[in-house]
Amino acid sequence: AEKLHFVNCVPSAFGRCDARARMRRIETVVAKVQSANATIAGRLVAQKHVERTWFQAARAVTEASVAKISSVTTDMRRENENFRAKVNEDCQATLAQLKRQTDEAQRAAARVQKTCALFK
Repeated sequence: AEKLHFVNCVPSAFGRCDARARMRRIETVVAKVQSANATIAGRLVAQKHVERTWFQAARAVTEASVAKISSVTTDMRRENENFRAKVNEDCQATLAQLKRQTDEAQRAAARVQKTCALFK
């Protein structure tokens, strides 16, 4: 970066202080400072835009991730409920089948018992 020096006196061709030359020098310094400030301000605006863009992108990704997780969770919950319902249905069917088989076994046992009683 260029160092800016204020000059108290700009000598004229006659060796005296030239007030106009001094003012031009000060105006040049002021213009350079204003230019540097504008450049910095422009960079800050650009940086804020980049940060805002990144923040918006990150928020969009996060919202999409949350939505996906929510969707997957809902799907998993639904699948779990369906699985539990299917297992319950299978259990009830198996219990009913075992009960029928038990009833049939008891009737068969009663018939065998009667038959055995005939031969006592």
